Amino acid sequence: MATPSETLRSYDEFDRQTALHRIKVGVVLTCIVLPLGSIVDAVMYDAGQWRRFLAVRFAFSGVMLLVGLLIYTPWGRRRHRALGVALAMVPAGCMAWIIHATLRSHSTYYAGLNLVLLAVGLLLRWNTLQSIVATVAVLLMYFAACLPIGPFDPIFINNVFFISLTGLIVVLGNTMYTRLRKAEHAAMIAVDEKRRELETANGALAAKSAELELANRSLETSRAELQVSLKRLQELDELKRNFFANISHELRTPLTLILAPLDRLRSSDAIRGEPDLRVSVETMQAHGFRLLKLINDLLDLVRLEAGTLSLERRRFHLPTFIRGIQAAMQPAATEKNIRLLSSLSPDAPEIEGDTHQLERVLFNLVFNAIKFTPADGSVTLSTAREQDWIVIRVTDTGIGIDPSHLPRIFERFWQVDASAQRKYQGAGIGLSLVRDLTEAHGGNVSAESTPGKGTSIVVRLPAPAPGTGSAADSSPAEDGVAAADSAPVATRAEEPAAADGEWLSSLYRRAELFPGIPNLRESSQTRRNVPRTDTRPAGPRILIADDEPDMLVFLRTHLEAEFEVLEAVDGNAAVTLASQYLPEVVICDMMMPEKNGIQVCRELQARPETRSIPFLMLTARADDETKLAALSAGAHDFLCKPYSSAELAARVRNLAQNHRLQRELGWQNRKLESTIEQLKETEMNLVQSEKLASLGRLSAGILHEINNPLNFAKTAVYTLKKQAAKLPPESRGPIEINLKDLSDGIDRVVKIVTDMRKFSHQGGAAGGLVRTEVRPVLDSALRFLSAELRDRVEVVVEVPDSLTVEAHPGKLLQVFTNLLQNALDALTSKPGSTSEPPTIRIRAGVHDGMTLVRIHDNGTGIPADVLGKIFDPFFTTKEVGKGTGLGLSICFRIMNEFGGAIRVATEPGLYTEFALEFPPVFADNTSDKSYVRN
Repeated sequence: MATPSETLRSYDEFDRQTALHRIKVGVVLTCIVLPLGSIVDAVMYDAGQWRRFLAVRFAFSGVMLLVGLLIYTPWGRRRHRALGVALAMVPAGCMAWIIHATLRSHSTYYAGLNLVLLAVGLLLRWNTLQSIVATVAVLLMYFAACLPIGPFDPIFINNVFFISLTGLIVVLGNTMYTRLRKAEHAAMIAVDEKRRELETANGALAAKSAELELANRSLETSRAELQVSLKRLQELDELKRNFFANISHELRTPLTLILAPLDRLRSSDAIRGEPDLRVSVETMQAHGFRLLKLINDLLDLVRLEAGTLSLERRRFHLPTFIRGIQAAMQPAATEKNIRLLSSLSPDAPEIEGDTHQLERVLFNLVFNAIKFTPADGSVTLSTAREQDWIVIRVTDTGIGIDPSHLPRIFERFWQVDASAQRKYQGAGIGLSLVRDLTEAHGGNVSAESTPGKGTSIVVRLPAPAPGTGSAADSSPAEDGVAAADSAPVATRAEEPAAADGEWLSSLYRRAELFPGIPNLRESSQTRRNVPRTDTRPAGPRILIADDEPDMLVFLRTHLEAEFEVLEAVDGNAAVTLASQYLPEVVICDMMMPEKNGIQVCRELQARPETRSIPFLMLTARADDETKLAALSAGAHDFLCKPYSSAELAARVRNLAQNHRLQRELGWQNRKLESTIEQLKETEMNLVQSEKLASLGRLSAGILHEINNPLNFAKTAVYTLKKQAAKLPPESRGPIEINLKDLSDGIDRVVKIVTDMRKFSHQGGAAGGLVRTEVRPVLDSALRFLSAELRDRVEVVVEVPDSLTVEAHPGKLLQVFTNLLQNALDALTSKPGSTSEPPTIRIRAGVHDGMTLVRIHDNGTGIPADVLGKIFDPFFTTKEVGKGTGLGLSICFRIMNEFGGAIRVATEPGLYTEFALEFPPVFADNTSDKSYVRN
């Protein structure tokens, strides 16, 4: 169904096409009618006016043609409404001109304006806005044509009235016509849509009919296929049950043959005297019992599903049975520091059922309660009678179960936490078996739980009907069956061997007591992160992370002879210990609580300090996806369970050796890089020293040759000055001026020679260093420059009187003089500024053991492109004749002789600050010749 906006857009497009066509017709009609109006002009006016009006009519017709051509342009087609009104104004303008040229308001041509409004308006079919604009425009044209208008002209008022009335008719007519056209267009669109919908519906109906016919045929075929599939599924289900039953039986036989020798080994004196061997045998026996329990559970599930599990029902004393369960489970509860309590009601003295299967039900429930209850908690076994039901309740103070999970906890193979970092292991069979065995007795099981407070599992069994047999009539031997059968495992393991059938039955019962024990006990046999106490040399340090205590014992036992072993029981502990101890290798299980192996590997790879540690992943999953996930996370090696201890030790040994070699290689690389940097620095220092030495030797030779001519020139100037003093005053002026210029030039050459002599002098001042007070030397330098500084520069001195340095006083004076002269030159060359007066600020003090003297000026600063060259010999930015470029170079060399340094900080246009760093002054007035400048 088209929306109102879509209908409006469709109508506008339709109206635009129609309007463009009508404009073309109107242009042609106007161009024909306007010249034909000259017939009336010939009757009404003389020949001269007729010709004049004919020219005007043809001119307006030409304008009409030009305006009409705009509809063929994109601009004109987009503005067809405005163009329609403009075209109507062309003949109206022609009529208005003729009215003005004849009798104005008394001209009969006002009827032409009415004709324009009616004919053009009805032909072009304007909308309301176009009609109003056209009417107002025609009236304005008529007003303009009648100017000037008298005070009261009835003819004018009459004509205006009829023109306005005509315009009103045009406006109303076009408004109604536009509404009708819009409604008609909307109706046409609706009819078209309905027609298309009917066509679509007819097509869809036909297609549906064909689909239904095809679906019926397919349904018949599918029903036949489903019957065949159902039969196959039933056959496969039967094969599956037979397979599980057969494989369980086949597995139980070798397990029995394994557990029997282990039982004898465990009780032998040779094994009891060897703690390591005893731990290994007990570990093998415990996990053998776990495997046997899992096989028995799977076999019973198959029997329950097939309906072949037979129950040996009999009536027995319920309190005695519950106390036997409590006694059997007490060691597991004590090991985890949990109180195992019982609350037995006298209203439920006896029950009827299979004692072995009900024993399995309660074992599973109590084991789950102990598993999920923290230390210092409690588990309570209670009985009660509720009408026709005997209620057995197992209540714990554990972590509880989320209410959203309660409906699913009895589903087969379902677990609350099925992730790789789950904290509690299991196959998801125990509670499912509890439900099935309870229902096989005609009862039901339910759960109540509050997260954080505990869980209560309620088993309801039918109360035995009153009969001849009762608990009181039972023999003592019969009453004590449950208690005897439920005796602690350790006791029964050491009993004398009974008949084969009794021993096998006892073995299966002992298996019932083992599930979950390896996860519950605190593994006191496992030494975690205890330093080695033997005298063997410590090997590479490795970290083993596994949540199975027995697996930790196994790995540690096989690796501690060669490695120093650290142990972690979850992912968080693994990350913490790896970051703290930085082992050579990390061996981590894939599935662990808190963080799984993948997360541990990624976190260690993300940390810079542990990124290079080799990571060996252990997992029971051998599929390619798991391997790729481990390797993608950054694991260096991957080992699938089961694996040989020799292969594990070889892989760990190789990883540790490679890690050590990589560390040594990295250290050697860093040492080589440091050596290369030192060689480069030494090479640069040698080249610079050789340059300066060559320059000094060259300067010394040149200076020797320049000194004698300079002495002759100075002597001659002195003699000429004495002779000039004897001349008459009127002749003395020009000669004295020339002699002064000559003397200044010679003094400038002498200064250059003196600077070059000081630069080329290679004798150090180390032997002449004395404790020198800074303030007197600085005052002397300021006195030398006082004539230049006076009234030109403000000098601020912030130097303590007691400040001393290890230096040569004369050379220190030279350093201060050169730096102050440079500051004065920078202030003199800076353009005048009203922001602050020229200032030289001198500060000194002790910082971090170093004596610092800072000379700061607010002069022109030093450009960035020459900052790195200012201490080079003969480099200067001054004009020719105003500097030798040796001052700062001499200062740099003198500070090196003092064992100090000179640094510069500057901002072009703002300031320059030279900082002199002197080594510490020691109390014994001797320099510390071991001081090394950075």
